[in-house]
Amino acid sequence: MTSLAEAVCSGLVYACRNLQADEAEALRATLLELDQSFVLLASEHLTTDWRRALARLADDAAAQATLRGFSVRALYDQGTIADVATGHYLSRALSRAVPPIDGRPMARRLPREVRPGSTPR
Repeated sequence: MTSLAEAVCSGLVYACRNLQADEAEALRATLLELDQSFVLLASEHLTTDWRRALARLADDAAAQATLRGFSVRALYDQGTIADVATGHYLSRALSRAVPPIDGRPMARRLPREVRPGSTPR
């Protein structure tokens, strides 16, 4: 069991790269289950390896955004990263330089009444 958990930790970042949205969502569900499983293993060594893998995933620009967000949330929930670091990840993900996941600009996803430059009805 230990060698399998170590293999998962070492390959996590690479498994989360270049995925379509539906593939990433399926993997996110699996990662959530894995995250809960590492708690049940009650091995400090494996838990540390898992958190280190999540931290690498959070910092990997090539990883799918949904999975990076999952890793930041998991690390925050576990108390591994502080509020300030979580805010840093969030601001980086919401930067104008980062394209939205669905490809539409934020203004087009807002109701017409609250779009910038539009007049209320």
